[in-house]
Amino acid sequence: MKKILISLAFAAAAAVSAFGQIGVGVGYMNKNELTATKGGSSSNIDYGGFYAGVDYTLPISGAFSVTPGVVLSFPAHKEELLGVSSTTSETYLDVPVMFNYGFKLAGIIGIYPYAGPTLSLGLASKTKTGSYSVDNYKENDYNRFDLMIGGGVALVLTDMVRVSVGYNYGLFDLSKSELLTIHNNGIHFGVAYLF
Repeated sequence: MKKILISLAFAAAAAVSAFGQIGVGVGYMNKNELTATKGGSSSNIDYGGFYAGVDYTLPISGAFSVTPGVVLSFPAHKEELLGVSSTTSETYLDVPVMFNYGFKLAGIIGIYPYAGPTLSLGLASKTKTGSYSVDNYKENDYNRFDLMIGGGVALVLTDMVRVSVGYNYGLFDLSKSELLTIHNNGIHFGVAYLF
């Protein structure tokens, strides 16, 4: 039985390397939190941060492929009001599934427009003011789950390096309050090594 499992593991690894391409990447993200009250006033809060993740591109047919992945992102926001500064730091686990269409621009350069959904899970969101810290998921009635729709374009150089820019828009209201709605959206820039 052990030999069969080892043989299956080697066969799966060979199939992955023969048919797909693994990417490991990092990048910068700018998340925009759009808040609107029931009375109609709205505000935008910008978060800057970085992300890191892995993905796997699997060909579907011809120039079409699908790229599922797992990404950890770390946006943060700092503001000062009446001489008091506060910092909000967040951590998200994102699972994007992007559908790509690729074609060559030149011999070593490929362009890949992509679009698809991303399931997002908030792992942590804390606001610190001085020595006082608030867990936003517990004390400010934030929802942890979001479904984002996004797209972008990637340039692949020599089939080894991918440079991408994209945009995501959150479909779910992240506030549990009936008086407030919160939606996340944002742009991201990144680079990945492909092997």
